[in-house]
Amino acid sequence: MKRFDNGSFLKARVSYNSQFDNDFNIVTLAQFRANPKSDYLSDALTGIPNQDLNYGGTFGGARRDFLAYVNGKLVAGDHVTVTVNPYYQTLDGYSLSYQNRHRQLAGNDPYAVLGYNATGGAIRPALATTSNPNVYGGPADMRVTPRTRERYGATAELKVSDLIPRNTVRVGVWYDGGTSTEERDYFPIVPSTTRLSWQGGRPSYVLYDRSTSISTLEVYGQDSVQLIPDMLRIDAGLTWYHVRYKARSPLEYAARLDFTQDSPVQPKLGFSLTPVRHIELFGGYAKNFSGIPEDAFLGSTAMIQPGDLKPLQSSNVDGGVRYTNGNYAFSVQAFHVHLKNGVGIVPNDPTVTDPIDIQRGNVATRAATILGQTTNGVEVTGLATGRWYDLYASYSYQRATYDDAAPGSRDRLNLASVGIIAGSDVRDIPRHSVYAEAGLKPFAGVRVEGHVQYISSRVGGDIIAPTTYQEVAIDRIPGYTLVGASARYTLPQIGPLKAASIQLNVDNLFDIGYIASVTSATATATETGLPGRSLGRYFIGAPRTVTASFRVRF
Repeated sequence: MKRFDNGSFLKARVSYNSQFDNDFNIVTLAQFRANPKSDYLSDALTGIPNQDLNYGGTFGGARRDFLAYVNGKLVAGDHVTVTVNPYYQTLDGYSLSYQNRHRQLAGNDPYAVLGYNATGGAIRPALATTSNPNVYGGPADMRVTPRTRERYGATAELKVSDLIPRNTVRVGVWYDGGTSTEERDYFPIVPSTTRLSWQGGRPSYVLYDRSTSISTLEVYGQDSVQLIPDMLRIDAGLTWYHVRYKARSPLEYAARLDFTQDSPVQPKLGFSLTPVRHIELFGGYAKNFSGIPEDAFLGSTAMIQPGDLKPLQSSNVDGGVRYTNGNYAFSVQAFHVHLKNGVGIVPNDPTVTDPIDIQRGNVATRAATILGQTTNGVEVTGLATGRWYDLYASYSYQRATYDDAAPGSRDRLNLASVGIIAGSDVRDIPRHSVYAEAGLKPFAGVRVEGHVQYISSRVGGDIIAPTTYQEVAIDRIPGYTLVGASARYTLPQIGPLKAASIQLNVDNLFDIGYIASVTSATATATETGLPGRSLGRYFIGAPRTVTASFRVRF
């Protein structure tokens, strides 16, 4: 990092991370209620494919992340500053999924394509599937999904302050580009009885090889005006986006997609009013645009044509009051967010009845535009700090619902086809959540903390019948309360070591069982096990976890 006398600076950072994760299994609500602390994974490989579907060693994946960026600021006089922030990022990894059958593409090339039909669909050699999942040594595959992501871009902003009295004008541009790839490979496990001996071999079948490149150009301008100095400020701005999409999947279709979308000019307006000392009233309105998400291209087996999907657009309104006074602060904020439309990934064939294939992502899919959703809520926060204590608490209420549609309408059927009951609560968003923490500093260098989190009951899944898309039921998952604690001791400076500290954390102190989140893998799928539930939808929460750490600065 380099700082200059006039306030300019230049700094850079590089980070690298390599990790391997073992994931939890997804469970049904009935399985959670029967054993709330189990994800029903086993620790032993049995050699029987149907049992080894739940072998924990086949869940997870690896990833390597690299990030480099530069922050530069040039102070060009009393009124003008220029900031430039280029960045470069790569992500490279894969995920694993054990398969209780073996897939073999005819011939010696797992990527083989014989040609394309009249509509551009790929014609591939015959695919043979062998299965004997309940016998020892039955055929099995390891499905490996490699993913790569290269991202690069830069932001640049010109800021002019008080050249026009009481006005701060910002004009900026942001460019973000990159390419993502995803491939789905099936490796035979030979033998399937003693170990997962697929590494380093050749895949017997490659289902797809998808790539997409999305580049986004954002141009914005904003003026912040102090109408009444230290009392009333108005912020007004405009934003415009240009998005270019490229995509190809030669094992599925012949076309090379290349199209663009431009946003309308997006207005933003905000204000801050301080009528009396310590109290601020604030509010704002904004329209937002984010285009078609990358997952629509990487998650769909069907070709996406220009006009098939609408870009994601939303409008936001918020307002509130904030009180600050020395060591105390308190705020109340209300908000309204309307997502104009969404994008869902749905199976092409709703009659698929094998929940394993649905859960493991082995079915053909397509991307579809659906109705949006609306969120209304209130957040309340407060904090207090003193010489030997600090307190913080927050409460949030939000009612997030999918947009409603008339019974029997095309919009309602479209929602049902992606696993949504029109007008129902959005999955995995609790109406009530509370978080509070209290920290004490009884001695120099020592801090102990306790915290509690409450999450209310929430919708876990809308239950839809296959083929008919009949709305059957809504799964609600139970709320929970978690308690945690930590203690930290900061050591005196020892030689070149500065601010060295030892910390102990305990999460989920009382070791309760709870559902932490809802998977997206089956969120849009119809329920195959009616009148019961056969699709896993939920990740259980982490058990009591104790971590110790040592930190030091040089």
